[in-house]
Amino acid sequence: MNVAVLGMGRLGASVAIRLEEAGVVVQRWRRGDPLPTGADVWWITASDAAVPPIAARLPGEAVVLHAAGAHGPELVGERRERGVLHPLMTFPGPERGIPELRGVGARIDGTPLAASMARRIASSLGMRPFVLSGDPTRYHAAACLASGHLGALFLDAVAVLVDAGVPAEEAPELLRPLAEATLRRVSEGGPAALTGPAVRGDAATEARHLAVLSPERGEVYRVLADRIRAQRKG
Repeated sequence: MNVAVLGMGRLGASVAIRLEEAGVVVQRWRRGDPLPTGADVWWITASDAAVPPIAARLPGEAVVLHAAGAHGPELVGERRERGVLHPLMTFPGPERGIPELRGVGARIDGTPLAASMARRIASSLGMRPFVLSGDPTRYHAAACLASGHLGALFLDAVAVLVDAGVPAEEAPELLRPLAEATLRRVSEGGPAALTGPAVRGDAATEARHLAVLSPERGEVYRVLADRIRAQRKG
């Protein structure tokens, strides 16, 4: 299989390497380069706004996929073969590390041939292809909550621990086992696995926490404590 990966940002550069490791022929494209020729499938891994103009430059008979998670196949315009291949994973870029993709979810969609090609690419990477029956914007919002938003919350926790006197270089490693164990427990056990003062109804401890947090972090704390109580109630 010959795959043209269009866009060498963090996602594109990473999947191009993983595809080559899997024995797939890869043609890389960066903005300003001539477009590849002779590919079996063109996979646009550029930003959402860049997808339509890139797709418009591709041959009419091309099988075109995009990786914009909040959109359906229509983002590439009115063409015979169009689809979506969105890895449900965060990509910090090859210079920081390429994630292991085996077992990672891969949302696929599109016309029969495009969806088939998307499934072949996902399978070659060891990913777990799935078809979404609902709104892709909701799907992408869920992905952001589980990735960037969760990461931002962890970084806030690190900052607060540093404020408590733990060296900055040690704080992430001290909190990571707790965060990983919590994520594992709630992924397996749901709301019943949640712990902490919000679960225990310990308003006094919550008040002490809020007294030492900045207004911005305190607001996040209050919102999440309310969400914990709501989730526990079902």
